[in-house]
Formats: sequence, C-alpha cells, structure tokens
Amino acid sequence: MQLSANVFKRLVESLVPPKVGDRDRRRVTRMPVEASVFLRPCEGEGAAGEEPGDPIRVSVRDVSLEGICVVHNRPLPSGRQFWIHLPNKAGEPLAIRCTVRNCFATPDQLYRIGAEFESVAA
Repeated sequence: MQLSANVFKRLVESLVPPKVGDRDRRRVTRMPVEASVFLRPCEGEGAAGEEPGDPIRVSVRDVSLEGICVVHNRPLPSGRQFWIHLPNKAGEPLAIRCTVRNCFATPDQLYRIGAEFESVAA
C-alpha cells in the first residue's frame, strides 16, 4: 500500500526531520527522521515478553510513502503486523497498520525494523 499524499504529509508533520543526507537507491525516497512513537502489535502478535496489543515505544529512523524504519530493543519477525501511532497536531493520533519486511541487529544491540504500510485507520 502507498500512503496518499495527504496522509504522508500528516505523518511527516508529526515527526521532526534532521538534516537530509544523501539519497539512497530505493524505489521510493526515504526521509530521515528522529522521533519516538508507539508501536502496538496486532492482536495475538505480541513481541517476546510483551502482551499482544501492549504499546511499545520505538524510535523512528526514516519514513517513505510506502513504509517506515523503527529501532527497538527486541526483534520482530518478518510478516508480523503492528500499528504505528503517530502524534497529530490536528487532534487524534494517526494510526497506520504495518507489516514487518525485515529486521536486522545493529552493533549497539538494537534491532532496525523495516515495515511496509498496509492501511490507515479511519
């Protein structure tokens, strides 16, 4: 799923971007950001040691029209679904359902989780 321009604008406005560095060679442009948001595993899909549906605070590294990269202290397997809850200056938080596409350990013992957008809550 690709986010609409309006939803992507709301997502970007809710996060504070640092300086934009070199472009990478992906299908869609990624926007580096530094923000902390809540990830909520979909029902029945809690991470190890966490109850399904419990909110987990994660750091956002980048966003694009098609996905998001977050960093967490626990891995999430490919295919796992979760909701990202983003602050919204206009009122209600923006909730986007995502599916994990990859998860890599980082040298600082964290996990970089790449996820694809699936749907936006009404």
